[in-house]
Amino acid sequence: MVFMSNLVKLLQAHVFRIIFYQLMIIMGFILIMLWLKGWQGAVSAFAGAMSYALPTFLFLGLLSRFAGAQALSRFMIAFFVGEALKLIACGVLFLVFVQLFDMNLLSAFLGLSVSIVAFWIASPAALFKGSAK
Repeated sequence: MVFMSNLVKLLQAHVFRIIFYQLMIIMGFILIMLWLKGWQGAVSAFAGAMSYALPTFLFLGLLSRFAGAQALSRFMIAFFVGEALKLIACGVLFLVFVQLFDMNLLSAFLGLSVSIVAFWIASPAALFKGSAK
């Protein structure tokens, strides 16, 4: 039981590291957009980035709850269902942001793209940082 508790804590630490690194990359990009495109471009890029980042944060948080699951099949089901719901939520949020707010579409798409790439960069970075301890 202690092993499972340590495994859950380790996974949750990786999850929080991924979220932190992804947010740092996104915020760096938003600052660059603010400098290059002004407030309109920065806000549009932020909305685009959050349309992917928010469902990702929710997905990672919920998935970390299944880390202690004794049956691997429950974890795998949660992973695939969560990933599908994350992608659907991302698309819906992006469309809602574009429809409801006066946004620069190119900046919003760039924000979405940076958020996706930030997740790809943050995931292995968090893993390697955690294994160095």
